[in-house]
Amino acid sequence: MKRKLSFVVFVVALLLVLGVSVVIAQGLTGGTRAPAAMGTAFTYQGQLKSSGSPVNGTCDFQFGLWNDASAGTQIGTTQTKTAAVANGLFTTPDLDFGAGAFDGEARWLAIAVACPSGSSYTALNPRQPLTPAPYALALPGLYTQQNATSPSIIGGYSGNFVYPTVAGATICGGGKGTFRNEVDASFATIGGGSGNFGSLGIAVIVSQ
Repeated sequence: MKRKLSFVVFVVALLLVLGVSVVIAQGLTGGTRAPAAMGTAFTYQGQLKSSGSPVNGTCDFQFGLWNDASAGTQIGTTQTKTAAVANGLFTTPDLDFGAGAFDGEARWLAIAVACPSGSSYTALNPRQPLTPAPYALALPGLYTQQNATSPSIIGGYSGNFVYPTVAGATICGGGKGTFRNEVDASFATIGGGSGNFGSLGIAVIVSQ
């Protein structure tokens, strides 16, 4: 007779780079500073139990990012990781759902586990809500879009948009509904308003 496994997962820590943090590396000559791209990956830690007891062993994990607690739309692609589980505790680094996955809107992780590694997956319910680091709450609705040259900063309406090929653009706020603010030129800035389009490098549109 097959033993039925029930799994419970609890969030222990979630290290998300949110807000507008930029890492700066001090140059070796003349005080020049070069931006260091932080990337979009984060680390997830949790606790895994089977029939109420902590799991020990090597397990496979699948992570999917969603915009709803039970239905909604998946964001990015499913991530598969193999991790050692000791006394129920595990760490899965380098979960990466791509640029723009976190735009200030709520997100949940759908997790499935295969223990031992290589066995069939069991879905964990419910989906796990992702919560921001406390200091990120000081800048709600503001996030960075990474670029090898210079990150872009996007604020205001969640639909405001900077083209992925653009570097160093800024949308300070504004935007609404179908009148989002968007930038398609590097180093252009939109200060606010709605329905504005920044396409001239270093152009500043305050409001419209």
